[in-house]
Amino acid sequence: TFIALSYKYQEKDLNESIAFAEGAIKEAEKLKDSSLLAEAITTLGIAHDYAGNYDTAMENFIRSLKIFELLQDDKGIAHVLNNIGSVYFYQRDFEKAAQYWEQALVIKRKTNNPKELAGTLNNLAVAYVRLEKFDEAFKYYEQVIAINIELNNFKNLAAAYNNIAILLHKKNGNGKESVPYYNKAYNIYDSLNLPLGKSEILLNLGAVHYEQQQYENALDNFLESLKISTEIGAAAHKKQAYANLSETYETKGDFTNALKYYKLYYELKDSVLNENSQKQIAELEKKYESEKKERQIELQQLELIKSENRLYQLVAVGVIILMLIALWAGYFFQKRKAKEALEKAKSKFFSNIVHEFRTPVTLISGPIEQAIEESNEKPVQDMLHMAQRNSQQLLKLVNQLLDVSKLESGKMQLNKSYGDIAEFTGEI
Repeated sequence: TFIALSYKYQEKDLNESIAFAEGAIKEAEKLKDSSLLAEAITTLGIAHDYAGNYDTAMENFIRSLKIFELLQDDKGIAHVLNNIGSVYFYQRDFEKAAQYWEQALVIKRKTNNPKELAGTLNNLAVAYVRLEKFDEAFKYYEQVIAINIELNNFKNLAAAYNNIAILLHKKNGNGKESVPYYNKAYNIYDSLNLPLGKSEILLNLGAVHYEQQQYENALDNFLESLKISTEIGAAAHKKQAYANLSETYETKGDFTNALKYYKLYYELKDSVLNENSQKQIAELEKKYESEKKERQIELQQLELIKSENRLYQLVAVGVIILMLIALWAGYFFQKRKAKEALEKAKSKFFSNIVHEFRTPVTLISGPIEQAIEESNEKPVQDMLHMAQRNSQQLLKLVNQLLDVSKLESGKMQLNKSYGDIAEFTGEI
């Protein structure tokens, strides 16, 4: 519910959207649901992205990406990659944005989800327009429009019309052919009551009117966009509206208003996009890539150790089998009773030792549980929970050792149970 509300308010009130996403994270942590937690963190990143908090958005996206990778959730991975591309796009690093969107596209073509596929195709087309790869962009837009018409997805259809208009504007150097597409997009956003989309279209229409020297129309568009973006807290659109208004008033010779909006633009620009923010995003990405490589190396080393252990185990088993065959052949009749007595003594001795381990482990678990109930400090509770999990794991191992005795005595029974195999293997 919190996640759905966060998405709902992304188009209306970004502060509320952020608050609902933070609520979703708390709820997921209580439930100890890793998949839900990753989705909630991604939602928070998207809200911060729309609000212009790019470093915070990137930090959340990388955090959720790590969780989705551990869960091997391709859908979640593609969703986060798509949003990381958006961060770079708003930072005007179109090459980097396209790289992440291309990675997301590879995954989404396999998931058989037309709606999500159309979204990534649309993003890639936008990046290609900025990179002036117009033919590739147009090819993707044709696919996007076809999918959205089939799905009756009018919101994304509006976005596609908007982006085709941008493509035509860039390609022809003239915004005249773009206006009908901008109007189509605006009408859809207006009918769906999506102010964020309307704000963007007004900025684009204003730019076309400015180029055609229709300055009054341009000012009307920019002022309306500024009003909408201020109401919903869309910092990126607000910043662009200030810049466009300053330039338009300057062209008209109204230097008082030009200076006024330039100052507003400059102040907002420093708060939305600055050098430290860009450096922090780059550092976060480098850190993520470094950790990813370290995990791959650790996995390779683990596999090597497992292979070596399997070899040692096979050799040990082979030696034991040879020894048993020799004993069985040479001393079967003479040592049968002595062997049985020895095996019983060994089993009893082994069982006694294991019981001696089990008692202190059980005594450790009790105080930990009591400390968890009495402690109100989250850091302390986190450490106690970790201690509790490890004591339970140790008790489980001791119980497995006891099972060995049952197995050897022929008293071991199969204990069947139902469970979620994906969750079980994921925890391992």
